Amino acid sequence: MLHVEVHRLADQKAWDSIVLRNPLATADHLYMTSPEHFIVKVSGHYQYALLLPAESVSIAGRKALVSFGNRRSGGPLPLRVEVSDKEISEISEAVMLAVDNFFKKGYAIVNFTVKTYINELFNKLLLAILTSGKNKEKIKPFINILNARVLYMNDLDYKNLWSKVYNKKVRNAIRKFERKGGKVECVKDPLNYFEEIMRINLSTPLRQGTPLPQHYTDPQIVFSTLRKYHEAYGRDGIFRVYRAYTQENKTVGYAYVLKKGGHVYISRFLIDVKYSSINPGEGLLNGILEDLLSERDIKVVQYSYWSPKAHPGIDHFLKQFGFAIGQEVALWFFKNNLDFKLLSTYLRLKQAYVPLRHVIKRLASESVPLFKWV
Repeated sequence: MLHVEVHRLADQKAWDSIVLRNPLATADHLYMTSPEHFIVKVSGHYQYALLLPAESVSIAGRKALVSFGNRRSGGPLPLRVEVSDKEISEISEAVMLAVDNFFKKGYAIVNFTVKTYINELFNKLLLAILTSGKNKEKIKPFINILNARVLYMNDLDYKNLWSKVYNKKVRNAIRKFERKGGKVECVKDPLNYFEEIMRINLSTPLRQGTPLPQHYTDPQIVFSTLRKYHEAYGRDGIFRVYRAYTQENKTVGYAYVLKKGGHVYISRFLIDVKYSSINPGEGLLNGILEDLLSERDIKVVQYSYWSPKAHPGIDHFLKQFGFAIGQEVALWFFKNNLDFKLLSTYLRLKQAYVPLRHVIKRLASESVPLFKWV
């Protein structure tokens, strides 16, 4: 019989030391990418633990524990890398017991999101959760799919990326950036470029037709966030700041990048619109990808999520570089049937709902692949 204990882990160094040792972890498991952190200790036939980064929010007036904004999450992270099929079955049961534990703590909804394209283990765990007889009475089948913008880097070198993945238009744009003297570098101390970062942030009042949020425009917030990430992860190369600059050494674009294992997340990417004629965006992204490929351990690069209605310009920009869809499965668990009826109706209006049977069929069938892993 399984016994599960759920504890908060507020020690950033302890959390990150676990994450950094685990090859299954992604950049989304790092301590600073989510406001709350739980460790699920499991005792049964096997002894192991799971990490769960999350955030407490209110959904339609109900208390909910969700993956970071339901937008960025590596999902429950097993701390054992080598996991047998029997262990996967037990881990799936442990996840459901942890969900029950959160319900007892007063949550009406528990959500987590699984990046199915990162590792086959996550797909197996997801399938086990959805099909286990022990979980059948507990799970409430509300699922939605998030379409991440991802560039699969397996078996790629820069030469193939340039000639076989980039389209002609983007190659010409990069050539123009370089002809104009543009260069890209990963900076050693990003705090030295804070004023240039702020200048770029404020170079236009709108981005994609929308004002930038305060964490881009408030100098104190921008500096504090940059310093915290640099101090926590800069030394190990997990957090990086790249800049595009002219031959006069003027910064015309920058990006924040998080790298953990084979997963890279581009968290900020902005250019100075006054220099858009020299294509700093194309030059910057190309420089980032070229640098990452030199390390030879990158599996996938993620740049937020496809957003055809809100950000069609960014979508078009990334398609030219070969970015494709990487699907993530968001699972929503409900405390009782009343909450399920009320809240699933609400969530259907907000999320892209997918029937449970479709997800199970595609996870279980090699002939109808939905998800890609690397």
